[in-house]
Amino acid sequence: GRGDRTPVVLPLALAVQRCDVSGITMTFIDESGELPKVDFNADLTSKLDLGDLRPESIMVTGDLKFSLTAEYKSLTPQAHGTISFDRHKVVFGVDFKQQNQACTISGSVSDYLEPEPILVLDLNAPRLDLAYLVGLGQQFVPPAPAKAQAISPPKTANAIKYSSEPPSPPALIVSGKINVKQALYEGYRVDAFLLHYRYEGALLTLSDLSGRLAEGEFSGDAEIKPFRVQPEFKGFFALSDLNVATLMVMAAPKVKDSFYGVGAGEFKFSGHGATSEGLRKSLSLDGQYSLRQAGMRKLPITVALSQLLDLPQMEEVDFAEFAGNLRIRDGQLQLNSNWHGDQLSGNAIGDIGLDGGLNLPVTLVLNQDLSAKLARRYTWVKESFNQQDEAEIELYLAGTLSQPELRLNNEKVVQSLQRKLEEKILRKLEKRLRDKHGESGGQADATEGLLRRILQ
Repeated sequence: GRGDRTPVVLPLALAVQRCDVSGITMTFIDESGELPKVDFNADLTSKLDLGDLRPESIMVTGDLKFSLTAEYKSLTPQAHGTISFDRHKVVFGVDFKQQNQACTISGSVSDYLEPEPILVLDLNAPRLDLAYLVGLGQQFVPPAPAKAQAISPPKTANAIKYSSEPPSPPALIVSGKINVKQALYEGYRVDAFLLHYRYEGALLTLSDLSGRLAEGEFSGDAEIKPFRVQPEFKGFFALSDLNVATLMVMAAPKVKDSFYGVGAGEFKFSGHGATSEGLRKSLSLDGQYSLRQAGMRKLPITVALSQLLDLPQMEEVDFAEFAGNLRIRDGQLQLNSNWHGDQLSGNAIGDIGLDGGLNLPVTLVLNQDLSAKLARRYTWVKESFNQQDEAEIELYLAGTLSQPELRLNNEKVVQSLQRKLEEKILRKLEKRLRDKHGESGGQADATEGLLRRILQ
């Protein structure tokens, strides 16, 4: 009967071998002038294969070549590139140019129809002026509206409570690299800047960071968890062969001739926070640093030292090596440093606030010539001489980095003089006792031990 008939399925397949659309042109004009004028031109080549009409059998591929020019105020950016696509992946490469700034952004998007697409995004540029680009971005920021008088909302028992939950992380995987031959920011210049990055599972990983700065090199890596109420970060960075004088030209041109040397260091850091105040309180850093062939010329701290000791030579100080450890906790930089030079050696252990405040006890060891000059002016200095006839001066450094206040550390000076006086008394008593009882006299040794305990 009719109920036994099997429906006939006709085989059907449709394939469009090639479809070209040339000369696509679009123009966007905002008569109010608030948005840029955009001219877009493109050529499209595509291929369509319907397969057996099931969704998974449909295949679409294509290539798009385009160019775009825009006009907005004084800006005339240009872009041209290519996009190739199929059912599973989009591959793109775009060249951007604005006056003498140019870069290429390239990469791909895989599994873009899946719940977690995979994006690869690379940026390459011969030269980028970041300050210039920031200035361009500000031209697109609308002016702030006039401040209206605030109206307090009515107080109700069911006041709205804003969620403190962290923002939801995007469901995607992103990786790529940034490669800039020369990056500029105001007076700073970094050459051969390279950075690899990867974002997956709400974790941003920065790796293989490297570049050249002030004739030296830097490297580092970091992990950032941005989608938290208090974003977290930790990482490592290192510096080597950094020319301090060249760095001063970039960072502080007014003192470019006053501080020099070759620097290096290794540092680990971590912290959390979404505001500058939160970051300042939570920032933790541990590391070690060194400067070789270093010197300071008429900086506020050397001028203060020269005036305190009445030694004009101290306005200009050279060091063969200046090294130490540093730690940042609770907004304070804890410093443990030592230095060695022909004129001056010493050490400092104390705190420097991130606001520049100083709290540093300092021990200075002057060479024999400077020690003799100082001892002729201040008789007590002679009592501070060590076995090499070098004066060991205890100082206290307060104030700020720009306005240091240097004074004698009276408590330590008294302690040092007392200790040396005790040692001198002991040596004289020991000599008298040995002269009286002989070198091997047990009574002399017993008496010597008693005297040491009394003076301790």
